[in-house]
Amino acid sequence: MGLLSPLTAEDESLFRKFVKKYRAEDNCDFKDSWAYILQATRNNPQKFARDDALFLLAQIDDGFVIPNYFVSHENVLLDFVLNLKKRVILKNVAVADIEKLCSLGFRKYKDNETWFSFNKPLSGYYRQVYKPLSDYFEQLPFDDQSYPQRIVNISDLLLLKGSDYALLRKNLKAIAKENYDGSTLNMQNLSVRGYNPVIDKKAVLFLSEDSEIAPPGFTESIERYLDLSSSPDFHAFVFCYPHKYRVQYQSDIIGYVAFDSISSVCCAYNAMVHFSDAYPYLSSLLTFETAKIAQHLGFEFMNLQGSQTVSLDRWKIKFGFFQSIEKTHLVFDGVTSKIP
Repeated sequence: MGLLSPLTAEDESLFRKFVKKYRAEDNCDFKDSWAYILQATRNNPQKFARDDALFLLAQIDDGFVIPNYFVSHENVLLDFVLNLKKRVILKNVAVADIEKLCSLGFRKYKDNETWFSFNKPLSGYYRQVYKPLSDYFEQLPFDDQSYPQRIVNISDLLLLKGSDYALLRKNLKAIAKENYDGSTLNMQNLSVRGYNPVIDKKAVLFLSEDSEIAPPGFTESIERYLDLSSSPDFHAFVFCYPHKYRVQYQSDIIGYVAFDSISSVCCAYNAMVHFSDAYPYLSSLLTFETAKIAQHLGFEFMNLQGSQTVSLDRWKIKFGFFQSIEKTHLVFDGVTSKIP
């Protein structure tokens, strides 16, 4: 389509220019993370840009997904989706904007709509691998932010005081105790260094593939981050430990984390991959240590993203939160009679 052009890593400065122009200085909305945009548009990334508008989008089988956009007026959004002439999934819609957007021809997703229902059915290899989990995935709502974005105050988190952090304190204390196989994690031997995509990518990909069965697209999603080197706004680290499997796996990496600047005060916790079979509560420890790094780099807040399942939301709540941002997705079916 003539109005679209490829979205590439070189568009970061353009994106951040629009964020600065259209968002508040203390912005904490996860969708305004550039690293998130690269991940969310990993399937045929496209953009539409002009002085008063920027749309970031990806193609799916029967249309487009728009994870973020900037416009001077909502009529610009309507004109854009009409010109696409295909179904559009508008992600990360604020609850306060639902009524206004529905008046333009968008709709809420239906109860029987899931991410799988908007793409081709699983077949061949993937059907064999993921069949045991297919019933679970089919029950996931179309909205992958069923639970709100949780934003933590880093200073409060690191103090670990009060009942809000009781479970986290218990988890961090337990990680130094004996594991089921008799091993323990000695914090003095845990180290962290900057992630190097040239030498570390293979080991981190192993963690993403080996730790648990993940839905289609998970490894590709993580890999989008793994191709990025650290920059003034994007920060990636690996945690290393002399675990007993390091010879077998030819690496002492037990975790990878990445976070990206949303604003000068808030970062997005984009990714965390860990050796889940090595030590209990390792994910809690890595997230806590990442908060320390983020604070050192000048951030006051960290957005842990929204969640699709109650178990993941509960895991995030134990880090405490001072703010939640509720989002949803809306669907545009390609035509509308509700033109203002």
